Amino acid sequence: MLHFLGFVMWVIGGVMLIPSALAPVFGESHLIPVFVIPALVAIGLGYYMRRKTSPRELSLGEAMVTATAAWIIFAVFSSAPYVAGMGMPIEDAYFESMSGLTATGLTMIPQDPVANHLVISEVGISADNVSYIELYNPTESAVDLSSSLVWIATENRVKLENIVWYTSTIHSHGYFLLAASESVCGVQADALFTTSLSSVGAVAISTTSASFEHATDRVAWGGSTADDFAEGSSSPHVLSPGDSLERRISKQLSEKATLKYEWGNAYDTDMNSDDFVFHSGVCDPENSGVQKNPILNIERSPRTILFWRSLTEWVGGLGIIVLFLAALVGFGKAARKMYVAEARTQFVEPNVTQTARSLWGIYIILTLIGATLLYLTSLPNASLFESVNHAMTGIATGGFSVRNDSFAGYAWPVLTVAILIMIAGATSFAVHRMIFRGAWREFFKNVEVKFMLALIAVCSALLILSVGITDSFFQTTSALTGTGFSTANLAHWGDGQKGVLILLMVIGGGYGSTSSALKLIRVLILAKAIHWMIKKSFLPDRAVVHMKLGGRIYSEHEMMEAAIYAFLYLLVMIGGAVVLMSFGHSAIDSLFESASAQGNVGLSVGITSPFMPLAGKITMIIQMLVGRLEIIPVIALLSYLIVELPRNVRRASQV
Repeated sequence: MLHFLGFVMWVIGGVMLIPSALAPVFGESHLIPVFVIPALVAIGLGYYMRRKTSPRELSLGEAMVTATAAWIIFAVFSSAPYVAGMGMPIEDAYFESMSGLTATGLTMIPQDPVANHLVISEVGISADNVSYIELYNPTESAVDLSSSLVWIATENRVKLENIVWYTSTIHSHGYFLLAASESVCGVQADALFTTSLSSVGAVAISTTSASFEHATDRVAWGGSTADDFAEGSSSPHVLSPGDSLERRISKQLSEKATLKYEWGNAYDTDMNSDDFVFHSGVCDPENSGVQKNPILNIERSPRTILFWRSLTEWVGGLGIIVLFLAALVGFGKAARKMYVAEARTQFVEPNVTQTARSLWGIYIILTLIGATLLYLTSLPNASLFESVNHAMTGIATGGFSVRNDSFAGYAWPVLTVAILIMIAGATSFAVHRMIFRGAWREFFKNVEVKFMLALIAVCSALLILSVGITDSFFQTTSALTGTGFSTANLAHWGDGQKGVLILLMVIGGGYGSTSSALKLIRVLILAKAIHWMIKKSFLPDRAVVHMKLGGRIYSEHEMMEAAIYAFLYLLVMIGGAVVLMSFGHSAIDSLFESASAQGNVGLSVGITSPFMPLAGKITMIIQMLVGRLEIIPVIALLSYLIVELPRNVRRASQV
C-alpha cells in the first residue's frame, strides 16, 4: 500500500505547486513558500516511500484503506497554506482543507462584512458615570485624527465636540479612547470631550466631512427615538451607568463571547441594531496602546489562497485517485480496485486508465464552458477571477465562493448559468460522455436526470410563495446537486423550508457525478423496491417478478445494498446532528448542518464557524470524509488500524 501512496504523494505535491506559479500574478509572491515547501515535502516523502517498498497486488479492502489514507494525507498537506498563509488554527485549517477536497464547501473563513474605514467600536458609561467613546482602525494604514470632527447627540440636539487631543494617531488595527475624564475604568484616555452620553443618543465621527449625516461612522441607541441619527436602525438598548454598546467581531459570537476573542471590532453592515451588542456591568475600553487584527473574511483573504480553496474542490470533486490514475500508467487490477474504492464503479472507456483520462477531459471542457458563460453573463462588470473560481467549484458541486455573500449579489443571467453548471456537475459522467459523442437526447432519457429535474421543479414550487422565485429555484438546485452556492440567508428560513432542503441534501445528485449523499439512483431503487415488494406479495411464491428501473433489471442483492447504505448513511447523519444539538442548537438546524456536511453540500444555517466547539469540527470533518467515500472505505481504514496493523506489527516483531 505504501508504494501506491508514494505515487499519490507525487500527485499531491504536483497539485500544490500550481498556486505557487499564480501567486506572483496576484501580487502575492510572499505566499510562494507556503505552497512550495509542503509540495517538496510531499514529493520527497513519495520518493522515499517508493524506494523503500515494492508494488504488489492489492485486495479491495487494502485499496479502500489506501484511498482513504490518501484523502486524509492530502488534507494534511493542503491545510498548510491556511496555517502559514492566513494564520488559521490547525483544526480550522484541516476543516477547510477537508471541506475543499471532499467538495463540501462549508468554511472556517468568516463571511462577515468587515469595515474598510475607521469605526466607532464601543460607547459606554462607566459605573462612576464617566462617558467614553472607543474607536477602531481596521485598515492597513495609520489615521491622523487631529482634524477629525466628533458629534454627540442628546435628546434630539447634536453638539460638535471640542476635543482635547493627548495623541492624535490611531494605528493600523489599533484602538483609540476618547473619554469625559483623563481615565475610565483604569484605562488612560487618548483624548477628552466634555458632553456626557445620555440614555438615548448618538455619536458620530468624521475624518473627511463636516456633516453629521455624512460622517465616517456613527452609532445611535435607545430605539426608534434615535433612528434619525443611526446607520440603518438604532440599537434598541438605552445606556445607564455601567452599560456599554460594543461593535461585533462576528455575527456568530454571542454578547459574552465578543469580550474574549482577540480580534478587532470591525463587523459592519451599516445597521446599528445588527452591528452592536449590549453589555451590562462591563467596562473594558481599549486605548492607543492596543492593536488587534480584524477578522480576515473571504473577500479580504489573499487571492492565491482563494484559488487554492477552489482548486482543492475542483480536484476533489472528480477524485484524488481518479487524478492519480489519469496521471500514471500501470498497476493492473490494483488500479481498478482503487478506482472502485473512491466510490466509483462506472467505466466510460474500456479500462480504468482510459476512463480516468476521459473523465478529466470532460471535466476540463465543462469547467472552461462554465467559466466562459459566467464571464459573458456578468459583463460589463465581469471578473475573470470570479468566473474561473465559480466554474471550478460549481462543476465540482463544491460551493466555495470568492464572495462573502456567495451568489446573492449576481443578476439573473449569472444565476441561470450557475444553475446549469450545478446540474451539469450533478449529472453522471457516463451521460456526459454520450452527449460528447453526439447522443444529446440521452440527457433527457436518463432516469436520474428526469428525477433530478422533477425534484427541482416540485420543491421549487413548494418554496416559491414563501421565498420567491429566484431563491426557490437556486437553493433547491444547490441543495439537491450538493453544490452549496447560496443567494439567501438560510438561517432566516422557517423550519418547513429548511426541511425541504434537508430532504434534497440527503438525496443528492447522480451516480458517477461529482455529487455525494445517497444519490438519485439509490433513492429510485428504494422507492421502486417498495413497489416491487408490494406487487410480489400479491403473486404466487413461484412467480418471477423482476424489479426494473430505467430499462435495467436490479437483483435483490443490489436492492439490499442500497437499503443497507441508506440505513448507515442516515444513522451517521443523525449521530452528527445529535452532537450539534448537544451544543445547544435546535434539532432542525443541527439536522440541516449535519445533512450538509455529510452530503458534501456546504449550505449552512450559521452553525459552522471558527467559533464552534472542537468536537463539532471533528464530527463534521468525519462526516465530510464519510459522505465523500461512501462510508465503507472509512470503516475499512478503521478496521485496518485497529485489527490488521497491530497484527502485522506483532508478526514482524516475531520474525
